[in-house]
Amino acid sequence: ESKRFVCYGAADGTPFQIAEAHTGKQVYQGTILNQQGWFSDFNPAFATHEFVVQVQGHGNSKPFWISNHLFEKISAKLAYAFFIDVRGHSNLSEYDMTK
Repeated sequence: ESKRFVCYGAADGTPFQIAEAHTGKQVYQGTILNQQGWFSDFNPAFATHEFVVQVQGHGNSKPFWISNHLFEKISAKLAYAFFIDVRGHSNLSEYDMTK
């Protein structure tokens, strides 16, 4: 899947790095083109932590996750809870929302 960020004002050829947010260890590097940094080929297997983008002279991004099916993992429980809330359940004290 495509992965990119936008860094307004960054000139073509400006280097960028992706680093582990908690350690600062650089795990990927690339260059800016058209104020965009593409990192689609960066696929950390089983990442258990967040990352940041670093562009010299422009600072760091907010921490973010990279994971397969990330949105589904985050939103599934909320979606199920919404469905139960909207549709109701005969006995919510017995309903197991972990399934």
